[in-house]
Amino acid sequence: MLNVEGALRAYLQEKLGIPVFVAVPENPPDDFATVERTGGGDERTPVSENPTVVVDYWGGTRAKALNLANAGDDALVMFQSESGISRVDFNSTCVHYPDYASGHERYESTYSITTYEY
Repeated sequence: MLNVEGALRAYLQEKLGIPVFVAVPENPPDDFATVERTGGGDERTPVSENPTVVVDYWGGTRAKALNLANAGDDALVMFQSESGISRVDFNSTCVHYPDYASGHERYESTYSITTYEY
């Protein structure tokens, strides 16, 4: 199956122009995003599946984090035109989710992404 975390990480890094990781790095920059597959979906076949993916958009300020989340959501509209992706559903978008321990501002969006591999 398609590595949806890897594909989405590379896509968002190109579209947003910020570092995108699959886990928060030890010394994160002010502005970055993280991609995490949180579920396998309920429609898996030998050639396709629909995993749930959470993207956290981190910013040095609350406004910057929100702007990144909005830009990321806009970019996801066209992600379904990428090879191996046939559909993107928005489950929730731009949820304010600050990380009080680190002091970073963060917004979170959750997507269901239908992937295929032939």
